[in-house]
Amino acid sequence: MEQQFVVHLYATLESAPAFRQLWAACRKAFGLTEKILDLPLEVPVASGYPARAEAALAAAGRGDCQAIVRVHHDVFVLSVGLTGGDWQTWDAAWSEVVGHRDFLGEARLFLAHGGGVRSEPHWIGPVTTPEGLAIWERGGDVDYRRTRRFLIAFDDDPIAGAFVWSRGTPEIPPLARYLLHAAKMRYELGVWLRDGGGRPVPGTFDVGRRVGDIRRMRRSVDIAADNMLRSFDVTPLLLQGGPFADDAELARSLIERLDDDAKYLHDSIDPAVVVPEVGGRDVFVVHGRDLQARDAVFTLLRALDLRPLEWETLVTRTGGQPWPYIGDVLLQTMPYVQAIVVLMTPDDVVHLHPDFGPERPVSQARPNVLIELGMAYALRPRHLVVLTFGAMRPISDIDGRNFVTVSDDVLFRTRLAHRLKLAGCPVDLSGGDWLTAGDFGGQESYERGIGHHLP
Repeated sequence: MEQQFVVHLYATLESAPAFRQLWAACRKAFGLTEKILDLPLEVPVASGYPARAEAALAAAGRGDCQAIVRVHHDVFVLSVGLTGGDWQTWDAAWSEVVGHRDFLGEARLFLAHGGGVRSEPHWIGPVTTPEGLAIWERGGDVDYRRTRRFLIAFDDDPIAGAFVWSRGTPEIPPLARYLLHAAKMRYELGVWLRDGGGRPVPGTFDVGRRVGDIRRMRRSVDIAADNMLRSFDVTPLLLQGGPFADDAELARSLIERLDDDAKYLHDSIDPAVVVPEVGGRDVFVVHGRDLQARDAVFTLLRALDLRPLEWETLVTRTGGQPWPYIGDVLLQTMPYVQAIVVLMTPDDVVHLHPDFGPERPVSQARPNVLIELGMAYALRPRHLVVLTFGAMRPISDIDGRNFVTVSDDVLFRTRLAHRLKLAGCPVDLSGGDWLTAGDFGGQESYERGIGHHLP
């Protein structure tokens, strides 16, 4: 029996610095110095990510080991394949590489070529694919475990390779794609359990926030479960029980529990507390005179399947008065949107009065933007996302909060999508349009901003 070892590790783009450290540690541990697949040895920075939903970013190898880094929407996928050794040595070596780093999840595949496999009692399975691969999973104590181990026995090397490693293209192989979405589902389970499940949280404001969190989790799990079924034809494996049926049952059970918790908490909430509708897509966008920035953000939000509201739509929602007070429009609409996105663009140039310090001009957002930012911060702080374009004067009262700096790269788009998810928006990353939607490369605000702060 020939033993082979494959790892698929998943990490969000938000963890890019830690992921690059892992890639460097992987190359060092396994001596991966040779370029393969005509890909760079180093993982590029965010601006170097291809503008499509899935692509290969980097690769390295030597005779008996290869590793490749891919990006799939908002997730890095690191795949490592080893031959010419034994499972125990490889498993221990990989554990040393990963160390205590915390990522979305990983799957370790112990491949047996040529038969002679004997599974232990704690291995669940086997299930057999139509192509003849027998798959077991090592049982775990907790459903939300980040590391999963699979034993795969096969006779046909090309068929097994195409299923678990590569079809000869940069695309993620079917089993790795399935396990990516399963990792997302199990991650949400871990977050739900960590936060106490559906237990009531003291204070109606916290309960309202918890309802929004549970609704976001529910949508994420639903999308992950659907994508698991789309990765390859899982139906023959579901009918056999085993790890794939366990994943499907876990997703079904988690969705049911999230629905029950959302209903229980919603019924206990104070009627005066506003909870946005399930999967609300409406986004209130606050902006100044920079229509170029406004148009780019609107385009990106729509590509994420969200609904940025035009001013006339907001006016209509206040009762349709032909000449409403702006303050009334804001107060009556802000509580009912899913998220509020504030665009901080350097529209004004200001300076201190000479009595208070040196006259040094600096850029600042329009006064209406600052006022509406304050209203949003008071009314919906957990549903607020602030985008900054170019250099400008900071706001001392909220300086230090983590704004999202706008730039023309995938990392900015991913960060914005992540913040909108945290606000409860049903962000759709299933296509690749959001990776290029909106012109953020030629923003005049990048050059218009003056200075960084006042003395």
